[in-house]
Amino acid sequence: HWLDESVGNQNHAYADCVEKYGRSETGPKNEYFAFIDVDEFLVIRSPKYSDVKGVLDRYLVPYGGALTVNWMMVGSSNNSVSSPLPITKRNQYRAKETHNVIKSFAKTSDYIEHINPHGVEVRSPATIHTTKYPGALFKPASATHASDHERPSDILLLYHYRYGSKKEYVFKRCVRGDAIGGSMWCNGNDIRSDDETPEHIQIAPGEVFDDTVWKFLTSRVPKYRAFDEFEDFHHSEGFPTRPSLLRKAVYGQD
Repeated sequence: HWLDESVGNQNHAYADCVEKYGRSETGPKNEYFAFIDVDEFLVIRSPKYSDVKGVLDRYLVPYGGALTVNWMMVGSSNNSVSSPLPITKRNQYRAKETHNVIKSFAKTSDYIEHINPHGVEVRSPATIHTTKYPGALFKPASATHASDHERPSDILLLYHYRYGSKKEYVFKRCVRGDAIGGSMWCNGNDIRSDDETPEHIQIAPGEVFDDTVWKFLTSRVPKYRAFDEFEDFHHSEGFPTRPSLLRKAVYGQD
């Protein structure tokens, strides 16, 4: 966590990370960074690529600068409270369409700073690209450089598990406050529902079933399959689970 009470604290944290781990003369150097949050998961959409490196080799490495990736919003699945399941298991309904908001990859030697947590500024002559096609230039929808209305989605998307359950989201947004301590989209202890509240701030259940992220996780970390194999974890909301079964399956403990 960046110990900074300013409005741009997340931007400062990103810049500090690049200096320490991308440009340091004494420590490890990493040539490329993905600036994403813990509730965001990269999903490769094209069968041409088996890993993110393959995507970057095609769409970022030859050009330098930065590469954008659009959000795919994953809904709350109408969960009103949390449950002892990974969020990629309990939230498996997403929006129909790709969202216009983006996040960024950047080449550390070209990176200048973040304009906001979404868009970056890079050194000329380097430019910012998208995955619409190799070499496609990013056309920001506004001066914030935080969105792309072309919404390229055939190669790579960033699945954003923003909500969890309604209770979790309201607490994060309205009680705790966001990354800069604000709660401008709240009316007391609830999310505002007026016309001025952006779509991606309001709670949405999701419309399309999509367990892509969960399947990827269980294929790479088989212990997570315990959540699929025991009836205890296929319960309706409010029905108690038996955590001892999970401990035994995953950790070999009673």
